[in-house]
Amino acid sequence: DRDTYALEKQRTNFAQQIADFQTTSNNFTQVLDDMQVLNCAADPVGFKALLETAKIYRSQVVSKSNAIRDYAVNDIKKTLTEHTTALQPKTEETQ
Repeated sequence: DRDTYALEKQRTNFAQQIADFQTTSNNFTQVLDDMQVLNCAADPVGFKALLETAKIYRSQVVSKSNAIRDYAVNDIKKTLTEHTTALQPKTEETQ
């Protein structure tokens, strides 16, 4: 029997990272939608504020996306590999 507590903890953390990413991504999309309907000639200050907000959200989307990928590759994959190795049939040489 393998203890899957670490893997469950990683799954929960991964799900939280995904949820945070989705929230930020939705906020970014909303700002872009708002920019499309805003009359930039009539409200240049508002347009500039939305543009700056979009830049911030884009940076956060990229950062969170990279963090998710790194977590999956460096943590979850490592744990899964350890479980896979432990579950392999034992040969006479490895017993």
